[in-house]
Amino acid sequence: MCDFGRRHVTITVTLLLVSATLFSISPLVPRAEAGSPWEWEARAPIPVAQRGTAQAYGDAIYAIGKRVQVYYPGNDTWFDKGAPSLSDRIDSTLIGDRMYIVNSWADALYYNITTGLFIDVPYPPTGRLDYAVGQVNGILYLSGGWVSGDSTSINVVEAYNPANNTWWRVAPMTVPRKDHSMVTLNGSLYAIAGVTGFGWSRILASVERYDPATNTWTAVAPLKDSRASFDAAVVDDEIVVVGGHDAASLPVEVYLPDRDLWCKGPTLPETGIGRNSVASHGGYVYTISGEDAWLGLVPRVWRWDGKDEVPPTVSAADGPDPVITGATIVFNASVEENAALEAVTLEVRDPSAALIGNHTMTYLASSGKWEVGLIFSDTGTYSYTVWAGDIFLNWGHDSGTFTVVLPPDVTPPTLTAVDAPDPQITGRRVWINVTATDNRDVSSVLVCISDPGGSDLGNHSMVHEPTTSLWSYNATFTALGTYDYVVWANDTSDNWASTAGQFTIVIPPDHTHPLVQASDSPDPQAIGSYVNITASASDDVGVAGVRVNITAPDGTTQNLTMTCDASWHCYVNFVSQTGGDYSYVVLAWDDAGNWGSASGTFRYSGPTDNVGGFLQDWRVWLIVAILVGTLLILLLARRRRRAPASGKTGSSGEDGQVTPRGKKPA
Repeated sequence: MCDFGRRHVTITVTLLLVSATLFSISPLVPRAEAGSPWEWEARAPIPVAQRGTAQAYGDAIYAIGKRVQVYYPGNDTWFDKGAPSLSDRIDSTLIGDRMYIVNSWADALYYNITTGLFIDVPYPPTGRLDYAVGQVNGILYLSGGWVSGDSTSINVVEAYNPANNTWWRVAPMTVPRKDHSMVTLNGSLYAIAGVTGFGWSRILASVERYDPATNTWTAVAPLKDSRASFDAAVVDDEIVVVGGHDAASLPVEVYLPDRDLWCKGPTLPETGIGRNSVASHGGYVYTISGEDAWLGLVPRVWRWDGKDEVPPTVSAADGPDPVITGATIVFNASVEENAALEAVTLEVRDPSAALIGNHTMTYLASSGKWEVGLIFSDTGTYSYTVWAGDIFLNWGHDSGTFTVVLPPDVTPPTLTAVDAPDPQITGRRVWINVTATDNRDVSSVLVCISDPGGSDLGNHSMVHEPTTSLWSYNATFTALGTYDYVVWANDTSDNWASTAGQFTIVIPPDHTHPLVQASDSPDPQAIGSYVNITASASDDVGVAGVRVNITAPDGTTQNLTMTCDASWHCYVNFVSQTGGDYSYVVLAWDDAGNWGSASGTFRYSGPTDNVGGFLQDWRVWLIVAILVGTLLILLLARRRRRAPASGKTGSSGEDGQVTPRGKKPA
């Protein structure tokens, strides 16, 4: 057992026994059958007025502040279990049979409902005041508040795991808050309203939801009224917010999570209830004690049966019916409600039964009815339903139908015609395209074409391109000249419109290039002699001219006109005094500007290339042959002169030497 000399009192065994006895004789009771369901009902006041926190467990509500006081709704009785010496600035959440309480400057403990004992838990990391407490899946969360020395709101959120007795920080709220409330609904935490900024500078209406699985906060629908220093509870999967400091009365607000919507409930019988304790039990919402508008403590306890199961009664009408497109049809409804209406809306479905809108209806005191005027552009029979919802989200409705028709149509179609290509060559297609629009709908489009001689080529139906306003017709034409056409369009109300145009058929253009062949001779050629360049050119229409561009070894060019006969066999004789390699391009063109070409190369024997040219000249070879023949004749003649005459040989001397003819030996 803790030492309560510091902040608690000892809970005696006697009190535990009495508590157990009262638990056993306090049955759960159903909701009250009497009284208006939108009014608060006074219950037995709390014995000692206090600021604090409350949690429902079993068949009792435990209100803890300066004292531990237990309320049994079954017999509307209170039981005082003593003073734990807690601060009056506390908040709590229930995990199992333990009320986890964050006290004063954020020290922490829990109250074991079963044993009646207070047990300390580790202090949260951030000491603060005017925070909010909640839990999800057995994890306690502490959010917002303000720290000592600075009354500016903070957005810090810390979590506590009772299983391992540890605290840690989680994602901060998107808005700093203090004097706010936090509840658990469908596995998420909701941080509701409060004060942001310094002091009480700005009271909030905003609400945000924390998802422990993703560690993220997300904004949801805000309250209808800003409030701070209040409390909230969850009843039948809805959040109920009660009280708060404000100069005017603040009605209850109920949050519907499936619609992300807040609606108003009944106002508390007394204004400005702040720092109150709110708990839900048996389908009722209980607000217990707290502060009045002057910060005085009030002992009163109120409860509210947060359900009204009687829907409003609705009687709907419309007119005029039928209504033409573009005109206003007015919907009105008489609505009767036993409590207070939250909204009256009109749901409209088009002739295909698709929903095309929900519209808020406005109450007119002069007629005592709810009305809204709408305009429709599509024809057909529509259906509608007027829905009326009260503050407890009971919805009544009434349905009807109306018809939208077209006004008389006297407007002919609007036409724009384009033909392409224009001009077009014979045998190729001409496309006539028309954009036809109408205030209703185009029924058909025809085109009447006349040839260049004025003969009628007939009326032709044009083809509609689906989902567009384009109509088209195409055909081939062979006669040269200008054609006239008239396009006629008819709408579904038999209004006609026309537009005219022209297009021209011409002969096909010439795109064929001349064919060119070229040659040169002799190759190579001696410097100073001419090279004959010849070419032949042909074209499907006719050749207009032939030229040759000759490029010398140094890169300079000459553009020469070639001499051609009637068949376009052409030549030019080119002479150069410079040796080396030459290139040329023969160019032929026709009257349509199409060009053809052929190219070649030839060589001139220059000063550095005499050997090659010399050897290739036949005259050189002739001279060489004559010289060689002459030399051979001279050599043969000389040989004959040196040989002895036939049959006359010289005698040999003693030494065996031959004695020349005509001489004696010595």
